[in-house]
Order: sequence, then structure tokens, then C-alpha cells
Amino acid sequence: MENRVLFILIVLMIALMGCDSSSSNKSNISYTISGDTLDLSLKNDKHINVSIIIADENISFTVDGSGKYSIISIISQESQNTNEIALAAAKNSNSVSAKIKVADLPDTTIMLTFSPLENSVSSKILGNCSPLVSKSDDPNFDVNMKKWLFRKGEHLSESIVDNFLSIVKLLNKNSGSEFVASTAIPVIKSFSGNTFSVTSNMIADHYVLFACSNQNEIDNFVEEVVSNDFELTSKSLSGKLNCFRPSNASGYRCITLLGINNDWSYQQQPLGLIAIDNIPPSEMPSEDSNVINQICLKNDVIVHIPSNKPAIYGNASISIPHWDGNALNCNVTFRLSFSGDVKSFKIKRTHELCYYSQYLGYDTETKPENKIIMTKGITSPYTFTYKLHFGSGDNLIPYEIEDYHGNKVEGKLNVRAEFVRNNSPVIENNIDIYN
Repeated sequence: MENRVLFILIVLMIALMGCDSSSSNKSNISYTISGDTLDLSLKNDKHINVSIIIADENISFTVDGSGKYSIISIISQESQNTNEIALAAAKNSNSVSAKIKVADLPDTTIMLTFSPLENSVSSKILGNCSPLVSKSDDPNFDVNMKKWLFRKGEHLSESIVDNFLSIVKLLNKNSGSEFVASTAIPVIKSFSGNTFSVTSNMIADHYVLFACSNQNEIDNFVEEVVSNDFELTSKSLSGKLNCFRPSNASGYRCITLLGINNDWSYQQQPLGLIAIDNIPPSEMPSEDSNVINQICLKNDVIVHIPSNKPAIYGNASISIPHWDGNALNCNVTFRLSFSGDVKSFKIKRTHELCYYSQYLGYDTETKPENKIIMTKGITSPYTFTYKLHFGSGDNLIPYEIEDYHGNKVEGKLNVRAEFVRNNSPVIENNIDIYN
């Protein structure tokens, strides 16, 4: 009788553990694990907590509903320590132990194996832009990862390093599509005279290039294209393609290949970065728009704008903190403040701001001219004194501010002057001061 009871207890313990079959059961929750796929079945609960303990990191997340979930994709999206996970796997033949915890069910420990990253066919663009590459395909990526290994004191064989790089790239690709510029970003005024050659495995009925700064611009453009019977598109990628943008749009923009079908469905692929500068320096203090560092598109696609991007936004102002003098010549102090894309200031000394005598002509110190101050080599704020002739009342001083791409803003400073002129008193020179 005792042996029978012991046998029943052992059977019950094996059923409760359930680890050998990589499955767990409860009245309303069950799951199985096959390879790197977690197959969840939820009868009542809509939200449950799942955790993965891997390489000394506890990754906890919420699962919404039944379904199949890629454990590797979850790790790449939720982990804050993907480099450590990749290193642990690379040092163990591309495998690493992972403990899976679903709700309050017993743990299941599996060996998670990372397959070598396969190269996929990517779209390419040739033309006046900076072609985009996947962040994990960035030539600097391998260098930065090797520096990370060196700082950790991990001096590994070449084969293990190669495995490590492959796994890190795999995890980066699963975390979303991120793209970086491969060359310096060129600056243009418009797409006039610029065409592009594109190669891609994208299959669609119509193709068109569009320079966007967000997903909403793409959606609006596709709406215009299909409502106008695909007027701007090409039926193949064999020839040169024009690129379009929102009307008068400037700034950092992502050249995106759009493949639009006759049923109005469409695909998109970011290809290159360009800077369009038709923006004169702003005279109103504002947040520096050069801090823009990424363009976000649908499906978690992120296009990173590099920190060494060309400056196309600038702030600049001119003020006169002080002036003094008489009605002939005045010493006028100018203060120039600037940041970003600002090349020069021009103060225009017009003939109205010069002293002129019908006998002597213009005064040599205040003849008409343009005073040009280049920002290269000076720091903001910059002050200097310039001689001008002021008359009583309003004195308008024209100026012009130019950026490095030929955009200009003009204005006039108004200086109000009041000169008091009293007749000189009559002084007798035959006064006897002793009387």
C-alpha cells in the first residue's frame, strides 16, 4: 500500500513540474515553448505578466491575449542589456540559458539559440543625398562594439567576436528598423535639377520618391497621388526618379521610396537624407531647430539624423544699446547676437545717415557704404562702434542678415534722436571785473 501511495505522489510531482515538456497548465492559462516561440493560451485572463531571466537580467513585460510570441523579439525590444546577452551567447556556441516565468506558473528553463543573421536585399539610392544604411550595418557599429568588448576586458578569439557582432545585430534588427546616414548630408535649395537612381526588391504597381519629415506627410502625399490617378508616379524603377516634398517644405528630410498599388495599398522604404535650406535666420529668439535628431515613421522605423548634420537653422538679432554725439557725427554701438546658420551681418550707411555739405560733399568719416561683419572668427554677442549721421526725429538704419546658403532677412532699426540747440549768449569782452 505504501509503495502504491509513493508511486502516485511521484506521478503528481512530475505532472506539476512540467518542465521536460516545456509546458505548464492551469485552469485558465497554458503555454508551450518550441525553439524561441512562446505559445500562450489564455481562457479568461486578458493580461498576464511574463518574465525572462537571461544573462543576469530579469525582463518583465505584459502579454495581451493568446498567441505566439518570439522570445528573441521580446528580448530585443524589452532588454536594456542586449550586449551582455549577446556576449554570453557568443561565448557558449551562440546559445544562452533563459528562464521563462508565465504568471504564477512554475518556471521553465530553456536553451535559447541565436541563428546567424542572414543578409537581406535592401533598397539603394544614387544621387545628391546621403544614402541610409541599417544602424547595425553602419561601418562604425563593429568598431564601437569591439571597443565595448575591450573596455570590459573581453579579449576573445576572432570567431567568438564575429558571433557576438552577429547576435548584437540580430537583436538590433528585432528591436525595430533604425537607419543612419552613411555620408555627409548635402544641402540643397530645391529638388530642381536633382534626380535619383533607385534599386529595390519592392514590388508595386507605381513608384515615387517623397521627402518627408514624418509619417503624416507620407500619408497625405499618397492620398494626393491616388486621388490624381497616380499622375506623379513611375511604373518601374529602371529610369531616373524625381523626388517630391510638401509645398515649400524645408529642413532635414528623409527621401522615401513609396510603392503604391492600384488598390491604394502602399509600402515605403527610407533611402536617404537631405537638408533643404530656404530658411533665413530668425530674428526672434527660439529653440534651436538644429536639435532635431530623428524622423519617426510607421512600423517603428526610425531614421537617425547625425549630430554632425549641416546647420540650416539660425537665430540672429541686431540692437543698439548706446549712441552719443552731435548732429554731425554720432558714435553708434551695435550689438550682434547669433547662433547656428548665420554667415554675416550688413549695416547699410545710406546717404540719409551721412553728413553732407553742399560745399565739402560727404564727410570723410561718414560717407555712404555697407559695413559687413562676418561671423566666422567672432563670438556672440559681438559689439562694435560705427559712425552715423543722425537728424532730429526717427533715423532708420537698414540691415541685412545672411546665412551660409544664401538666405537673407532684411530690416530697419529705428533710432530716435533729439538734439537741443540753444542760441549762444552774448558775452561782452569789455567788462571791468574790478568795479
